[in-house]
Amino acid sequence: MKNQTISRADVLRDFSVELDTGKDTLLRYLTEFPEYAEELVDLSRELAREVDDDMPLTATDVLSVESAMERFRTGLTQQIVQVNISPQRFSAAAKLLNLPKQVFIAFGGRRVDLASIPLHFLNSLAESLQVTTVQLRNFLTQPPQAPASRSYKAEVKPTVPTRTSFEKILRDAQVSEERIQEIIKGDE
Repeated sequence: MKNQTISRADVLRDFSVELDTGKDTLLRYLTEFPEYAEELVDLSRELAREVDDDMPLTATDVLSVESAMERFRTGLTQQIVQVNISPQRFSAAAKLLNLPKQVFIAFGGRRVDLASIPLHFLNSLAESLQVTTVQLRNFLTQPPQAPASRSYKAEVKPTVPTRTSFEKILRDAQVSEERIQEIIKGDE
């Protein structure tokens, strides 16, 4: 696992769901992610703390739980809000990332299979589109769209486009094989 591609929140979440969060696991995480050492130790202590389930919650505990639940509910409704990314942003991203506009037309139409996009490229694309990676993921998981111009020019009823692998889209856009490998491997 490359620690450059995993966020602090992901590291802490991964550590918290380990079956054994004991000394050996903690040492492994500290070795692999030294930049999160303080947070990992704090989380380890919190997870190791004994909790008496028989004791009733105090008024402060109840308020704390209610506050956390409210923040959770608010967070859920904020995540549901879909982000619309304009074609102009995709055009600007094409220039920034030095790729043909055809590739970004596929992204704008949500015709790229999200699972086939390398995380480092997804992060770069989100940054160039001025959205978060989560917002970009949410955008790309919406149903694919056919370009509006196709419906007027077609002699037959247009079909719903299917998702295509990122690598195939790059090849179809006649991106050089060398450049494709740079993008896939993250050697940009």
